[in-house]
Amino acid sequence: MLQGAVRAVLPHEMVAFGILEMGVRRVVICRNVDFPEDYIRTVVKNNDQFVSPLFDRWVRSQTPQVLHAGNLTGDESSVWTEAFLGTGVYNLIGHGVADLTRSRASFFSFGGNRGGFTLCHQDILRVVVPHLHTTLVRLYSPTD
Repeated sequence: MLQGAVRAVLPHEMVAFGILEMGVRRVVICRNVDFPEDYIRTVVKNNDQFVSPLFDRWVRSQTPQVLHAGNLTGDESSVWTEAFLGTGVYNLIGHGVADLTRSRASFFSFGGNRGGFTLCHQDILRVVVPHLHTTLVRLYSPTD
């Protein structure tokens, strides 16, 4: 799903996604498709704590977010910055969907667009991510 159809409209080399508890940043589900494992170990601490400036920015704005070496603010942890720059990720775009109570959210992170992520890519995420969210929730919801 994420490697074929989505790559056709949103060029990327890496993708990871999951469901998180927003307030405590606890990972409920995390699926890494092709980010470097060292990078994933940095953003998912102790297999359950999510540490991501991209996600933090998304939580504040609820809009698609882009990160690249040129727009880091210095507020990012040095460990995250080292992993971001040192593992070849070099740029990220992410977006999610929060539940009605804003206690949980799905989040989709894409990396490695050699041409850079643009406003057009952010618009694409606004359209695509709600559909990915619906699919993810259906796949991982407990059955009644």
